[in-house]
Amino acid sequence: MIRSMYKATAGAAAALMLIGVTSSVYGFVGSYSALTRISREIQLTGRVICTNCTMNEARKTQPKYSNHLYRLTLEQQPVIMEVYQTTSTAWLNHLMMPHFRVRGEGNLLLPLTSQDNVRKDVTIVGSLMDEQTLHVREITVH
Repeated sequence: MIRSMYKATAGAAAALMLIGVTSSVYGFVGSYSALTRISREIQLTGRVICTNCTMNEARKTQPKYSNHLYRLTLEQQPVIMEVYQTTSTAWLNHLMMPHFRVRGEGNLLLPLTSQDNVRKDVTIVGSLMDEQTLHVREITVH
């Protein structure tokens, strides 16, 4: 009986070690389950840099802030935004690339794509649908 208990304990320890080695070999690639530690309600404040432009074009106009630039995809139209305040830095740090999708009801997203709001401060309030998609409930142009 003692011998079988020793084998079971040794087997369990070996399995746990194997799991630890395997996960460190593959590394953390991110998953939706990782968002359980991140608040699902997000508020972003920043400035619309440009619409229908590339990240490289935006970086040329904002070299000092290029590490705070994010590409928001609304349908097929990209918007580059400098994000300088958020309620969830963990979510922004979790993103593999400085890019995420934005979804919203009806004409709610129009202020982000309007040329009139380029270089204006914008606050976006929404909730995460998955690790790369923000469902917007409110946009305020300041």
